[in-house]
Amino acid sequence: MAEVGHFLDMIRHSPAEVYAQYLIVHPDGYGDDTIVAMLQLKQLDFISPSYINRLRREIHPPTPFRPFDNSHRPSLHFLTAHRLYYLFHPDEAMEQALVILDDPKAKEVMESMLITEDPPGLVAHRMRGAGRLCSTKTVERYRCFFFNTDLVDETEMRALMRLRTDFVDPNSDEYEDQVRAALKKVGFRDSRRMVAEHPVRPLASLLNQMRMGNLPSNLELSRLAASVRAMCLMQAHAAAITSGPRGAADARDFVLAASSVTEMLSNMGTPDQDLQRELQKLALGTDSTSPPYIGELSDGEHTVDVQPLARVEAQDVE
Repeated sequence: MAEVGHFLDMIRHSPAEVYAQYLIVHPDGYGDDTIVAMLQLKQLDFISPSYINRLRREIHPPTPFRPFDNSHRPSLHFLTAHRLYYLFHPDEAMEQALVILDDPKAKEVMESMLITEDPPGLVAHRMRGAGRLCSTKTVERYRCFFFNTDLVDETEMRALMRLRTDFVDPNSDEYEDQVRAALKKVGFRDSRRMVAEHPVRPLASLLNQMRMGNLPSNLELSRLAASVRAMCLMQAHAAAITSGPRGAADARDFVLAASSVTEMLSNMGTPDQDLQRELQKLALGTDSTSPPYIGELSDGEHTVDVQPLARVEAQDVE
């Protein structure tokens, strides 16, 4: 497997990297094969044996290493620096995270919500609703040690999720092909690839924002559809001119796409019609009835005298 390490390094980190480091430095001295088996048993992402080997080369516990002894300052400093303390000295939140790790349904809910970046308070509330003791600290512990989504990008996360369901021996020659296939399948949906290949930067920016969940509130769909129709017709013209092996077929496809957009526009309306509908919303309502006379409003109890009333003095009253 040593020769495949250069390729598997394309997935740079595992979301369970801290837990893998914990197994590597554990005083019981687990070997690489044992660590891989333990990670697989808990359905955690280890990437490859070469990745475990690389972690082993990068992490160096002190000698002697007494991780269970809080009075041993070199070991305590090492655990704190590598965020391993709560794995060797679990608190209540860590105990709850370990219970969730061994519960398949709770684990699925936790990791799904961590992928969607839901707030820890919401995740804890959902877990309690499913009957599991969980606090915001529990969510933070689980995320840090078992499923840190900050260590991977979206493409790597999709590939790792595929590898969870592809049951191939990590030590076999087919494992490299399996990783390559997983990365290729999910690579087409990489937002960076979509933005890089899109010729119109403003539209690429808009599509990228929509992929992140920010839906535009003032998008003119009819204007966008009209621009799509124009681009289809221009592409059809270019395909017809080139007259390559697929020139006619490509031109026909673009014309059919433009025809579909035209039909959609007939139901949607043109940008000018959209503007007219918006202006109609601003039309002021008017009342054609005659206003009532003042006598109708006061039953005759009114006056047309607009002079100021004389001031009544105190002696006049006496």
